[in-house]
Amino acid sequence: MVVNFLGKSIILLALAANCRLVEDRTEMEAVYETLAEGREYADEPAINFSEIHQWGRAASLDQFEHILFRNTANSHYEEFWMVFRAADGEVTWYEAGIEQTGEMVLPHLEFLVGLLRDNIDEQTEILFYHNHPREESGRFNAPSYQDLNQLIQFDVRRHDFLGMEGSNPMSSRVVVREGIYTIRLDAETLEELGERIFINNFRVEYPFSRYHDIYSNKSRYSAENLEERISQFCELLSSSYLTITFRSSF
Repeated sequence: MVVNFLGKSIILLALAANCRLVEDRTEMEAVYETLAEGREYADEPAINFSEIHQWGRAASLDQFEHILFRNTANSHYEEFWMVFRAADGEVTWYEAGIEQTGEMVLPHLEFLVGLLRDNIDEQTEILFYHNHPREESGRFNAPSYQDLNQLIQFDVRRHDFLGMEGSNPMSSRVVVREGIYTIRLDAETLEELGERIFINNFRVEYPFSRYHDIYSNKSRYSAENLEERISQFCELLSSSYLTITFRSSF
């Protein structure tokens, strides 16, 4: 579960949504410059408890995801990565998690905002990754309610929240032992409704009670039909606002 400290205007909303944001953009940029100067190259993405963030490259997204899946199967901690995929398919990844535990990870927002400013052009695809390692194999594990809301903040509010320009394709991916969930917002619905109405309608369409009912209804399922459980979870949560898909492990 990625926990986000959102917002700078409404304190209660910020606490509820759990997102970090520095109010002063100048201060945010100064924090990023310090982090960027100190980052270290790594051959592969890994759980990183150091204050120095890591980065690296992969020949393809499949190669990068294969490494994440392998690490998730052997890890007890969550981690967060930001990935830029160029038009030629080359992948550049940045480890950007802080305060990692077995139940959550915080995205280092100042670092993310700076990376978005410095590393994209109009052809670049942006992907946010984190892993859910806590469940043993054979048990249902899925994106959390906070994971859905994170993409709303990062995608719908990319201009005011992340300071981004452009309409680069963006998605969030959650790596579990059995495979990878992909969450995408519907670009046509967002364009038709606009940011404010999209967010308001999303909150009506996706109250926590709806998510909880879908996620917690485990009594009818067992390890033998886990694939069916995952498929139904994705189907029930997908709508004209977002889609959730699942790809089985390699």
